[in-house]
Amino acid sequence: MDDIGSTAATVDDNEGEHQTDVETVTQNNLELSICSPHYNPPTIEPVLSIHTLLTGMLPDSDNEIHNDPNFVDFIKFHNKVNSLFPTKTDPLAHPEKPIPLSDIPKYNWDILSYTFEYVYRLYREEISSILTEFDNLDIKRSIWQESAFRIDAERASKKFKKLETWISNQDSYLHASSKDLSTGVQNIRDTLAKLDQLSSHIANSSTL
Repeated sequence: MDDIGSTAATVDDNEGEHQTDVETVTQNNLELSICSPHYNPPTIEPVLSIHTLLTGMLPDSDNEIHNDPNFVDFIKFHNKVNSLFPTKTDPLAHPEKPIPLSDIPKYNWDILSYTFEYVYRLYREEISSILTEFDNLDIKRSIWQESAFRIDAERASKKFKKLETWISNQDSYLHASSKDLSTGVQNIRDTLAKLDQLSSHIANSSTL
C-alpha cells in the first residue's frame, strides 16, 4: 500500500515537473521569439494608445471600471507590451526584458466592451465635429456665392445705369443740336429772303 502511495506521489511529482517544464519551455520560446535577431517589431505605433483611451474615460460614466483591479493590471500590462515596440527616437530598439507569461492578466470582457464604447464615442464626437465644420463651410460658401451674385448684379446695374444716362444725354445733345441747326437754317432762309427783297427794290429804283 505504501509502495502504491509512493508511486502515485512520484507520478504526481513527475506530472507537476513535466507541466513546469512545459511552462518553462513555452516561456523560453516566447522570450526567444521576442529576443530573436529575426524579430521584426512593427514600426507603426498607434496614434492613440489604449492607455490614453482607458485612462481618458470619463469618471462619471455608468460603470465602475476605474475601481476594477483587473483594469489596473490591464493598464500595467499594456505599458509593458508597449515598451517592446520601437519608438520614434529609436526605431531599432529591442526589448531588454521579455514579459513573463505569469504577468499576463486575465482577459476582461468588460474592459473591452467599455473600451469599444469609449472609442466609438470619441469617433462619433469627432465625426459630428467634422460634419458640423462641413455644414459651417457650406453655409459660408452659400453666403459667399449670394454676396458675389449681389455684388455682380449691383455692378452690372450701375454700369447699365451709366450707359442709359450716357445714351439719354446723347439723345438730349442731338435733340438740342438739331434744334439749333433748324433755327440756323431758318435764319439763313429769312436772311436770303430779305436780301432778295432788297435786291428787287434796288433794281426797281434804278429803272425809274
